[in-house]
Amino acid sequence: MTDVVLFQPKSDLSDESVSRSISIPLSLLQVASFLHKKHSIVLIDQRIEKNWKNRLLTELKKKPLFFGTTCYTGEPIKWALEASKIAKTAGIPVVWGGIHATLLPEQALANENIDIVAYGEGENTLVSLADHFLGKRPINDIKGIYYKSDSSDEAKIIKNPPAQPTDLNKLGPLPTDIINVNRYINNKTIGFASSRGCPFSCTFCINVPIYGRKYHAMSADNTFEQAKFFIEKFKITYLLFLEADFFIDKKKAWSLQN
Repeated sequence: MTDVVLFQPKSDLSDESVSRSISIPLSLLQVASFLHKKHSIVLIDQRIEKNWKNRLLTELKKKPLFFGTTCYTGEPIKWALEASKIAKTAGIPVVWGGIHATLLPEQALANENIDIVAYGEGENTLVSLADHFLGKRPINDIKGIYYKSDSSDEAKIIKNPPAQPTDLNKLGPLPTDIINVNRYINNKTIGFASSRGCPFSCTFCINVPIYGRKYHAMSADNTFEQAKFFIEKFKITYLLFLEADFFIDKKKAWSLQN
């Protein structure tokens, strides 16, 4: 049985090249960390799965609780909408998260194939949404979402209070069993993030509207354990830290170096 289907849309046509280095779907793996402890998850990565549509249709026949997709602003919107329409046609609730939905939630919900927007950090929000679709929690009690008051054309968009920032030290090892990690290893390197946000206010940067100039991170010990997990399990040599400000916490950086 599949409880939740997560979707990683491709970003441009070059994603279809088998020679192109594709980064691990880190945001979806992290957001699935808590959810994975209670529910079975299928992650479909359109960037590397040529038959993604057939696989999606197969998983939707199992009647998951919801379909969730991340999305950047730009080309991925087209692909995320295509997958969302397939899910919605199958009668599965559709949840959008990620940067685009967080920045423009009302615009996202204006589309008939999107039911809910999870804004901000979604680890706890997705667990609450699963409980909601199981009938265990009312939707107005779920933090970190926008949703439609009903299914009519005149439906109002309702914003619930934000979810608290995720305690990254509680993530534990990422649920790498839901993907084929070897497809993402390039030159014995894999991407990882041990922090979120940034305390500065650069006008061009996405971190300001997303995190509000706030920064939080894993401890040095937990970061080391995560790195050790990847190195030992997948025989990589390098860990590429995909975060805005790794060196904000100099004490942590020096500790990891030593």
